[in-house]
Amino acid sequence: MSRSYWLLDSEAKDKADETFRASHPERGYSLLSFANDDAAFRKEWMDLYIAYGGPATHLHTGSKRFAPMVLRDEATEIADRNFFAKYPERQGRKLTLCREDLDYRREWMDLYVQAGGEVVTLDSGVRIPRVLTE
Repeated sequence: MSRSYWLLDSEAKDKADETFRASHPERGYSLLSFANDDAAFRKEWMDLYIAYGGPATHLHTGSKRFAPMVLRDEATEIADRNFFAKYPERQGRKLTLCREDLDYRREWMDLYVQAGGEVVTLDSGVRIPRVLTE
């Protein structure tokens, strides 16, 4: 069972949600998806979230931004165990979305897939765990 979640600043999230919903009443309370149809909405919401003080990481590819996230599922635990067995000096240090962790992220994602984790490939070619898109 997946117990994955985004680490959102609740005050910034609530303000971004309120402002976004006021600008788009036709959407009501529907959630944004990773579908291309929602790309402009996701960008708009993320701009609001950051403007209200929410933390986000810019991917090295430029415009993609993500809030911090936590994955908690069996594939994550196996990937973490195998990754840190190979790189014990990195034990306890979370991978970031910064350029210096790019190769480590790719390797970790390969381990995640080998452990049975499903991924979604974004238009930019970046792979993210499927549980984050549900």
